[in-house]
Amino acid sequence: MATNEIFKYSDWIALPVVEGTVNGSPVLVGDGLVGVAQEVGGLTQTWSIGGMALDPQPNLSVSFVPASNHLEPGYASVALTGAFAHEIEGVTLEDVGSAVFITQGTGGEAATLSLASGDYRFGFLINLTTDGRAVVRIEGGAA
Repeated sequence: MATNEIFKYSDWIALPVVEGTVNGSPVLVGDGLVGVAQEVGGLTQTWSIGGMALDPQPNLSVSFVPASNHLEPGYASVALTGAFAHEIEGVTLEDVGSAVFITQGTGGEAATLSLASGDYRFGFLINLTTDGRAVVRIEGGAA
């Protein structure tokens, strides 16, 4: 039995992320490790609680920093496998099979995806959603 095993499965692990990363953001860590942020540590979560039409406060909003994920600010649980829908400008069905590239965000901005170029390959376009978002299978590599 291997005594040096740290993770049995390492397709979803906590990694450091740049400021501006939110849940669902593409992520670039170091020299080409790519994935999608599943849960960002220290990020305030806000959602509205629905009510009935006659409710005196139908738009009640709740905000809190979840303690359940135990991630420090600057870290996120990152999926290193799978296919995710992302906004990529100019993508059409004719582009299916094309490489998608990632560029690291700066100045509090999350990383961005493009068909044209980037710092590293993020994956491949496999489809479009009905609202036009690109479905990208994560498969990192050299640009």
